[in-house]
Amino acid sequence: MQKRSRLTGSIAALSALLSWSAAFTQEKVPPRLEDGSAPPSDERFIPAEPIDSLNIPYPAEFLRLGYAGTYEADLLISPSGEVTEVKVLKTVHPAFNRVITKQVRQLRFKPALLDGAPTAEWFRYSARYWQERAR
Repeated sequence: MQKRSRLTGSIAALSALLSWSAAFTQEKVPPRLEDGSAPPSDERFIPAEPIDSLNIPYPAEFLRLGYAGTYEADLLISPSGEVTEVKVLKTVHPAFNRVITKQVRQLRFKPALLDGAPTAEWFRYSARYWQERAR
């Protein structure tokens, strides 16, 4: 029993020395319309742009579990700028995935335009989560 309490104390001390970070990166992938086809490659198409910050912080409920890695998903941005579908491509952990996906669904975008009219477009979202020493 004493070994277990020492181990728990050691883990708590280590956690105090570490902090979690997250960084959004937008992977350059060719734009795709809702049906998966490529949009025209001229000025008739303007891709969707995020209105909100895309940096989603590390979920507090997972701090003690120490999940690290990359969450990557394709987001379907509707003509009104809402995320209507999320296709997870890479995840840190299934439980972590559910929390991040819920937050990703709340992001707002300026919709893509095709010939001046709003149109649905797929947007690639990727975020890395890692642990680093607190300063």
